[in-house]
Amino acid sequence: MLWLVLSSLILQHLIFINANGIYTVVGPKTIRSQSPYNVAITVHNAPGPSQISVSLKGPSFSGTKSVNVRPMSSETIKFDIPKLSSGDYQLQVEGTGGIVFKNSTQLAFADDKNWIYIQTDKATYKPGDLVQFRVLFLNKHTQPALIDKPITIEIHDGEKNLIKRWNDVKPSNGIFSGELQLSDRPVLGNWNLAVTVQDEGKETKMLVVDKYVMPKFEVLINTTKDVTASAGSIKATILARYTFRKPVKGNLVVSIEGSKTEKNLPIDGEVNVELPFSASDKSPLKIIATVTEELTDLKHNGTAYVTVHQNRYKLEDLYWPTHYRPGVHYNFSVVVKNFDGTPVIEPSKKVNFNVLCCNLPRTFQAVLKSSIATQSIMPPDSACKSCLVTATFENAASIEQYIYKLNQALHIEVITKNPKQREMLYIDIVSTSHLPYFMFTVVARGSIIGNHYIQVENGQTRKRINFIPNFKMVPQATIFVHYIVNGVLMSDEKTIDIERDFGNTIEITAPKDAKPSEEVSLRVKTDPHSFVGLLGVDQSVLLLRSGNDFNRDQILSNLAKYSTELVTLTNANINIDQDLDGCYTNPAQVTCTGSLSVRSAITKVGSEHNSAPTAIKRPSSPQSELPAIRKVFPETWLFSNITQVGANGEYILKKAIPDTMTSWVITGFSLSPNSGLAVTRSPSKVRVFQPFFITTNLPYSVKRGEVIAIPVLVFNYLEMAVRATVSMDNSDGQYEFIEATSANVTKDMMRVERKKTLWIQAGTGRSISFMIRPKKVGLTTLKITAISQMAGDAIHQILRVEPDGVTKYVNKAVLVNLGRLHRRSLGPPEKTLTVEDVTNAIEGSEFLVCQVGGTVQAPYLENLDNMVRLPYGCGEQNMFHFVPSFLALTYLVASKRNEPEIFKKGKHYAEIGYQRELTYKRDDGSFSAWGKSDPAGSTWLTAYVIRSFHQAGSHIDIDPSVLSAGLDFLKYRQQSNGQFAELGRVFFKSHGSPLGLTSFVLLAFYQNTEHQARYADVITKAVNFVAQNVDQSNEPYDLSIAALALSSAKHPKAQRTLNKLEGLAKQSGGHKWWTRSDNSVSNDVEITSYVLLALLEQDELDDPRPIVDWLISKRNSVGGFASSQDTVVATMALTNYELQTHIPIGAIDLNLSYLQNEKKTITVTPRNELKMQTHELPINAKQIKVSASGQGRAQVQLSYRYNVDTREPSPSFKVTINARKSEKYRLVLDICGEYTPVEDFDKGKPTNMALMQVQLPSGYVSDSESFANIKAVSDVKSVETKNDDTEVHIYFEKLTPNDRKCFALKAIFTHAVAKLKPSWVKLYDYYATERSATEFFHVESSLCDLCQGIECGSGC
Repeated sequence: MLWLVLSSLILQHLIFINANGIYTVVGPKTIRSQSPYNVAITVHNAPGPSQISVSLKGPSFSGTKSVNVRPMSSETIKFDIPKLSSGDYQLQVEGTGGIVFKNSTQLAFADDKNWIYIQTDKATYKPGDLVQFRVLFLNKHTQPALIDKPITIEIHDGEKNLIKRWNDVKPSNGIFSGELQLSDRPVLGNWNLAVTVQDEGKETKMLVVDKYVMPKFEVLINTTKDVTASAGSIKATILARYTFRKPVKGNLVVSIEGSKTEKNLPIDGEVNVELPFSASDKSPLKIIATVTEELTDLKHNGTAYVTVHQNRYKLEDLYWPTHYRPGVHYNFSVVVKNFDGTPVIEPSKKVNFNVLCCNLPRTFQAVLKSSIATQSIMPPDSACKSCLVTATFENAASIEQYIYKLNQALHIEVITKNPKQREMLYIDIVSTSHLPYFMFTVVARGSIIGNHYIQVENGQTRKRINFIPNFKMVPQATIFVHYIVNGVLMSDEKTIDIERDFGNTIEITAPKDAKPSEEVSLRVKTDPHSFVGLLGVDQSVLLLRSGNDFNRDQILSNLAKYSTELVTLTNANINIDQDLDGCYTNPAQVTCTGSLSVRSAITKVGSEHNSAPTAIKRPSSPQSELPAIRKVFPETWLFSNITQVGANGEYILKKAIPDTMTSWVITGFSLSPNSGLAVTRSPSKVRVFQPFFITTNLPYSVKRGEVIAIPVLVFNYLEMAVRATVSMDNSDGQYEFIEATSANVTKDMMRVERKKTLWIQAGTGRSISFMIRPKKVGLTTLKITAISQMAGDAIHQILRVEPDGVTKYVNKAVLVNLGRLHRRSLGPPEKTLTVEDVTNAIEGSEFLVCQVGGTVQAPYLENLDNMVRLPYGCGEQNMFHFVPSFLALTYLVASKRNEPEIFKKGKHYAEIGYQRELTYKRDDGSFSAWGKSDPAGSTWLTAYVIRSFHQAGSHIDIDPSVLSAGLDFLKYRQQSNGQFAELGRVFFKSHGSPLGLTSFVLLAFYQNTEHQARYADVITKAVNFVAQNVDQSNEPYDLSIAALALSSAKHPKAQRTLNKLEGLAKQSGGHKWWTRSDNSVSNDVEITSYVLLALLEQDELDDPRPIVDWLISKRNSVGGFASSQDTVVATMALTNYELQTHIPIGAIDLNLSYLQNEKKTITVTPRNELKMQTHELPINAKQIKVSASGQGRAQVQLSYRYNVDTREPSPSFKVTINARKSEKYRLVLDICGEYTPVEDFDKGKPTNMALMQVQLPSGYVSDSESFANIKAVSDVKSVETKNDDTEVHIYFEKLTPNDRKCFALKAIFTHAVAKLKPSWVKLYDYYATERSATEFFHVESSLCDLCQGIECGSGC
């Protein structure tokens, strides 16, 4: 829109003209921060040169520039605008010399924001994935933006919890790259990645986190997208192809959802089907095709949607005009198509055109020629100012458009269709009268980018202009043309769409095909010195969900959001096109008054009379309502940053392509500081394939001594049939080849290699198998080769072999203290560690090692992710991964140790643990064992989590709103006497006692130091409650945690409580500890650790080594303890102890002696003190003597493990299992469990949380469809799987004596294994693991079901 500012009074469209001459000054209507402001000055008529001064005035910028302008010429003044503050800005001009004038106008202000664009490697992630992302910061020319404000990047999970924050981000050349590791159990749903530039703007991108499985092949449905209701049936072609584009052979089930139509038939890559449907069926019809692969029984499905049309035809306009001049013919063309988009070729048919100009209707008919009907229409020269043109054809939906009369004296006509960058653009300037010259001004993205004075030959009324558009004009440029004739300014403006493309270019050249693991070369061609980002993903990623990559159209469309309005200062008269009396066509009106009224730019049809109706109506497209087709399974190959391309603009990336036989889709972008951004127009594809290859499919594990048939699938996509020899190489002697004599008798084949021959037709695959019996526990390498005359392939696959039975672990640890150099340990001169006799260990399962570390921290720093050998399926148990991880970080920082690998690992596990724990958060800010499925939040767990989150906050990002909400929840759980109430689930019975719980919650408030003032009353009441009740308690757990809470409060009763605890301590053999009457070692560790923490808070401290020695003696070999709470509290206590009492190590020699003459010396130095050095011992070593010399202290531990297949001598539970086979490939386990306490103290009381672990027989996986019935059993809280669904965990809130729990667990036979060893069911109290029971069961199997051909003896 053109804004005209005049220097004197307008009266009846005339103005007094300064006798000195005429000028025009044209500038953008809007002044923008950090964007050039250009002003075009033209002197149209003057007696001589003029000195023109142009000024910009405003609150944060003022500037003046002058230029000398000759008559009948134009000049441009450029202002470099800095960062502006908002306010009133003015454009002022003054002329002296040839022309004298002053003029000014108000300018609009815009604080141009830079553009932020986010790219992620995928749109959907599964638990455990790595999220990779890039952020572009661009100015309005798509060049790297200069940003001087703080930038923050945040990722929030599906419940809007903050997961990760990057503060004070510093982009490099406009780009920032980052990544986030997802936990294996994150909050599922729509995650959000937000990029914020302070005071400027925010951009977000949604990431979907969900569970999905990677397919080996895809199912496609090729069918028409549209069908008429009368058709009665749909023809479709079903395609089943591996991701490397080869056919799948199997069975097909295809149906129309919601109808009875279903067909079942074989498929070999492709099959045609015809599906009947009813005209009354709801549109769109959803076709579902499910293909079951013949060789593996794997299933995948595909879907397609078909729209049912009631009408056979549809109409489309072909570039109808929007304006007209009276008396001129205009062509109106209509394309007639069938419902499916194909052209209608019927020359006998005609399209009707109805033209309504006010109250004058006219009708025309045009014959179809090649599906197009064209009618020439001349609108009348009347008072009517608009006409309505309508096209109809049989029963198709009509199309209609309004056209408007032109009354302009000067007009711009664009000659070039579809203008493009770098190609000539032709424009005609047309006048209704004499055209002596004109000023040609180009405006794009809010700036004048071109201004030219054009002379026209005498007598001409039309002048053609041509120029080549550049990137500054993308996606739109506005042309403003004006000239002065007889003192009157004539003008016109027109906005031109330029094909949307970037100023920079990028091309990626990749090979069309590659073999697995082959190094491929990707050639990138772009502008010199550009940054290039490459993304390569499995082709399925684009079908799962799009939107992760940069969107070319969006980026280019955003460039159109800058105003192209101009302001013109002039002393000329303004030609105001006469808006003659008349009216607008409106079908709702019968008459036209002919009166002139002001009309709005856009009004609705049928509104005020004499107003312009909406421009166009088109039939709605039913396709727009189709649901998006979703598929699954992306993986990322490339997320590469090429920091700078060389001067020739080329870069070659060489990278090994993955082994997966699929097609990889590669896209990229380039960012140049000069030419800006470029994004690839279309992706490149690399197919990974070889025409002859083998695959196998192995179970998660088998047990030693079982028989497994190793399946080998041989695929032949050569152009001919081949005879192939398939062999397995057992030269390492890790297993035996066998044959089946009968169902249960095998015959060993004394060979190091076995071969089989098979004939494979072209374009097919065949399967064979080899029966083997693994001999050794561990990882067995299967070496498989297939050779034919034309091609060959070889693979090495790992088979996990486990011992049968249940693994038992024993660890004996001592702390060796050496006060000064060459002094022996403070204990006996020599320590002896003894291995107890194990009478029922399964042969070959025993393993014995001695380990040495230089600090108390060493064992757990190496095992942050594996400190407890228990599942962790609830909100409390997850914390034993989280807390030790950030404690490790605290220890490294406080002790000033430079251990980057440990720090990186600790931070990683802490971030993962934080993500996992948020899945147990409830809407009220609390946490509970099972999250939102529990009826109420847990006071104890909320305090535990909030305390831990705050401790971790100095190392990882923690959402502060989570801390505030949790503390508020705890506040409202406090009673008037200061006690905190537990209304939620109690994991461990002592956690719910009033004194213990209130003391525990107090620790959370004291940890959150910055919130203490806000909750001062809450804290005071709680401290008073603890102080008043601590004297009445003799319970060691309550006293220990109360001592710590009172110590944190600096309360005088803290020491009295510790004195009381001293009287309750147990001491023996240099060890000191505390115990409860339930004789649970886990409880004893937790209590003793709290006492140690309280003691370490005191100013004067007795020697705590007897306590520390006892705690270390209860450690497992990986630095943890028996359960979760004891591990967390003990690790916290030992960390504080190490930080307060660390003894610097000079060097310590630890001498091990065993089996009379066997010796080993392990040396600990400052460089390796945080590492656990391991020495494997012979399994017959029963006594290991340890002596030491040097300075410092070290932990020595003797660790051994073995497997047993016998029950516990005194089980605390009764477990029964009945294994029965139901239908083919199905197994049902009828399991019952009951708590039968052994100790008198436990009788009549329920357990803490209990866990049942079910190990399925080799070759079986759990059937998740049976889990719902298990969860329906009372007190069952969760059912989970482990080890690729071969082990099932059932969590009970509690188990009560005489309350038997029974359910049926179903499993599916997926791998051919026979001679099955017994499997087991283990049931135990999670927080007192010595209360347990193990029951074994056996499933019958037949070798005859496994063997093939000559492997089957006569007995089969």
